[in-house]
Amino acid sequence: MVSLRHVELDEVGLDCSMHDPVGQRVTTQHVMLGPGGLTFHPVELRYAWPAELDLMATVAGLEPTARWGSWDRRPFTAGSTSHVSIWQARS
Repeated sequence: MVSLRHVELDEVGLDCSMHDPVGQRVTTQHVMLGPGGLTFHPVELRYAWPAELDLMATVAGLEPTARWGSWDRRPFTAGSTSHVSIWQARS
């Protein structure tokens, strides 16, 4: 997937990304085209689902105390695109 990041008078920024849903990875190149030529800024991400984070927290001796869909404490639902999760040490 290629998306336009920004356009200026003397510079264009593009993001070129590949998503691997099985490996839960996103590989991206931020490409800048400007007077100095081309520059590349690679980004490698591996994401984890909330259930995976819960398992890692449990193994670490933590227990969940809250999960919201955003910082303003909207409910976390199947349609949420982000989450804020809080764990604490087990008593």
